Order: sequence, then structure tokens, then C-alpha cells
Amino acid sequence: MGNIDIRIFGVPERQNWIDKNKSILNLPDENIFMDYEHIGCAPTAKRAWLKKTDKPFVMVLSDDVELCDNFLSYCERIVKSHPHSIISLFPYQFIRPVPESRLPTQSPYVLTTTLSGCGIIMRNEWVEPCIDSWPSGAKGDDTNIQMWAKKNRIHILTTLPATIQHIGDISVCDPTRSLGRTPYFNKNPANVNWDSGYVTSWTNIIR
Repeated sequence: MGNIDIRIFGVPERQNWIDKNKSILNLPDENIFMDYEHIGCAPTAKRAWLKKTDKPFVMVLSDDVELCDNFLSYCERIVKSHPHSIISLFPYQFIRPVPESRLPTQSPYVLTTTLSGCGIIMRNEWVEPCIDSWPSGAKGDDTNIQMWAKKNRIHILTTLPATIQHIGDISVCDPTRSLGRTPYFNKNPANVNWDSGYVTSWTNIIR
């Protein structure tokens, strides 16, 4: 059954990407949250996060990501290894390559200060207090989760390599905004030590 309840949110222009990941993850229709009126990322993400579940973890994915092979199995190992952190599946601090000598080898887990809304996992018990903290008119779901985590002294971890890749080069709601892609996406990260408890600080990688 798994420990993670997964939801996808997005816009109709990316229905084909949504359908692909919905099929890969075997998600029911009720776990897909569409923004037909283009009211924005934050209110749609909020609906996705607040769907009730009995599972201990919740994952919310945006509509414009590519998943690595066996994605869910790695996510289950991630939350088992680091159950008390918020997981940013897309390593937003690592859009630009860094020297290979600085990349972590002992463990894929990196303590980061930057959260990406491409894909986030958090404990189910944290969802409501986190979402309740969002200010009225909030634009960024990831920014508000990041602020809540900092206030509550909860670590945000990302992974190198990444288990998802951002593929929506141009924002539908704001064409002037582009997130970019990480060079550290690995389509088949089978040889990574996902069961490691060791964490590297981002400051050891980006200097």
C-alpha cells in the first residue's frame, strides 16, 4: 500500500503530462487537482495538500515533471530514512552544475534552504498547520512551506541526484517566469544509497 499519499495539481494545457504521471503512479481521479480558471499555483496546491488521508506522508507534484524509473519505491525509502524532514524532490539550489569533486558520494541527501514546488513530501500531521499558516493571497506554495519549515525548525532536504526533472520551460500562468532544469536528474538512480541517514549541507557543495 505504501506510506505516501500522492496528489498532482496543474492546468489543462498540461493534461498530457498529468495523465502520464497519473498512470505511472496509478492515481485515482480524486488525487488530481486542476486549475481550469488559472487562478494560480497556491490555491490549487492548497486544495491538493488538504485532501484527507490516513497515510503518514503526503506528496504533491506539479504538472510539469518527469519521474525517474521506479520513482515511488525511492520515495518510500527517502521518507523511511528521513521521516522528520520536508523533502524537496527537485534540487532548486542546483540548477547550475558544481565541480564534481564537491558532489556528495556517501549519501544523496543534502540539507537545503530552498524548496521547490515541483515535488514536495511532508508528514501528514504537518500539512494542516503548515497550510493554515499561509497568508491570504499567497502566490507561492513552495515559498510558504519553506517559511513555515524555517519558523518551526524543520529541516528541508533535497537529493543529488534528483528523482524528478522539471520539464515545463515556460510557465502557463506567468510566461515571464521560468524555473529551468537540474543537471542532476538521474533517470535510473538504482545505485544510490537511498537508505543512508547521512546528510550533507548545501554549503559544502556550493561555495
